[in-house]
Amino acid sequence: MIRRFNDYENIRASSVARALPSGGYVGKVMGTKIGTYSDGRECLIISLDITEGEYIGYYAERYRNDPEETRRWKGNFRLTIPSDDGSERDSKDKRSFKTAMVSIEESNPGYHWDWNELGLKGKTVGFLVRQKEWSFNGSTGWAPEIYKLIAADDARQGNFKKIADKPIVARNVPNAAEEIASGGDLPF
Repeated sequence: MIRRFNDYENIRASSVARALPSGGYVGKVMGTKIGTYSDGRECLIISLDITEGEYIGYYAERYRNDPEETRRWKGNFRLTIPSDDGSERDSKDKRSFKTAMVSIEESNPGYHWDWNELGLKGKTVGFLVRQKEWSFNGSTGWAPEIYKLIAADDARQGNFKKIADKPIVARNVPNAAEEIASGGDLPF
């Protein structure tokens, strides 16, 4: 018989989150904050959730179902804050920032970006999701990633280009035929 361990009754079992397909969604800004990338650049972290269609409340559901010790909001879009240093990278960051703010403005008639990130809370916006490969402690998998903000009407009408999945990197792994030809065992 297995020895009963402490706190079994109070431990929350893991649940499997339903998959969020790549595509366009309409959502709401749940909150914002300024963050920093590992290289020191600043970013605006825009927390979103889906408010229309089959996946309403997707990110809130994932948050509620995550165990408390690993719980964090997964519906975040990170928008680099331009450094204003005149570099090519800065020019790209400015274009991306402007595109995101125009998408929010177009989704909220009468709203104009006023440089107050806290004022974005509650605003409607469309966004694109792609699948991004992850790797952690020797395990890998795929998870939805908010890739870009777009006008809510564009998301509703499907007026966007299909987004390619983002693998970590191409791996130098021989395929099964190469393994067999070189005398290796079958991979199954």
